[in-house]
Amino acid sequence: MKTDTTTMPTKNLKRAFNRLFIVATVAWVLYCSVIFPRQKLDEGLTRAFNIYTAEQNVCHENALHNSGNTADLNACLKVSEDALEFRRNEHSMRRVYAAYWPFILAATVGLPLVVYGTIRGIAAVCLWVWRGYRET
Repeated sequence: MKTDTTTMPTKNLKRAFNRLFIVATVAWVLYCSVIFPRQKLDEGLTRAFNIYTAEQNVCHENALHNSGNTADLNACLKVSEDALEFRRNEHSMRRVYAAYWPFILAATVGLPLVVYGTIRGIAAVCLWVWRGYRET
């Protein structure tokens, strides 16, 4: 009984590629479902804080130009703090998931399928060409 030794490395490579791809896909899904939404939340909170800082600066500049009226300054600062609190409430994980769920779904399902098909297709073409030039 003669075994074909030329197919054994190919099967091992396919199995190794599939295992590696599964691990990479799980890592990608974790990134898309946990880390990416957290990054978007952090971006929104950073933007809200930058707006708050700009509003605070405007309040202080207005107080300087209005001869230091503390009542107006305190009212302006209170409005900017209330606006910051409103913006913080606007940026929650629930809202991030609600806004980005189509992208997250497409990235977690579609991208791995496209990458897998592309890599397997390229490998199949390369093996087909390589086997055509091999001496028999």
